[in-house]
Amino acid sequence: MTTNTTPAGGGVIESSWIHVTASIPEDGLAVERKAGAAELEGLAEGLDILAIERLQVRYRIDPMPRGRFRLTGELRARVTQACVVTLDPVTTDITDHIDVEFWPATALPEPVEVEQTILDVPEHEPIDDHKMAVGRVMIESLAAALPQFPRAAGAELEQTEAAPAGGGKVNPFAALEGWKPKPK
Repeated sequence: MTTNTTPAGGGVIESSWIHVTASIPEDGLAVERKAGAAELEGLAEGLDILAIERLQVRYRIDPMPRGRFRLTGELRARVTQACVVTLDPVTTDITDHIDVEFWPATALPEPVEVEQTILDVPEHEPIDDHKMAVGRVMIESLAAALPQFPRAAGAELEQTEAAPAGGGKVNPFAALEGWKPKPK
């Protein structure tokens, strides 16, 4: 198993976590990586979240027939986002499983017009210039796994309903009354 710790000024994960197809052994490649401080900071900024405390991945790349490769693994991260109610920091531990096939760009399947369940079709990424952009896959995986509406413990939105001046029921269409054409 190869262990790579990206150096603290190592650049953006997307462009630096790349594997050249010729460097993948016939029996596959096992990798462990941790993002450095500069990468974590840049990634948090790119994802528009408060911070990423850690990002570590374990994955395998296995050769397949016809110049294709399969990437499987697990991403673990600790992220801090702003609470959607209070804007207080909310820390979340994320674990996401990765299963992607890299295909030569010219061999990628055409998009299907028929509605399909996402789980029915494996995800495909292009191999560009004999390179597999594993970093891009990791970033997309992390972005998809982020909580959409993070909430601090106990944070709740206040719900108030405006009552009509004379009491009675609220008519949700009352504001549209002025849009009705006037009878002639």
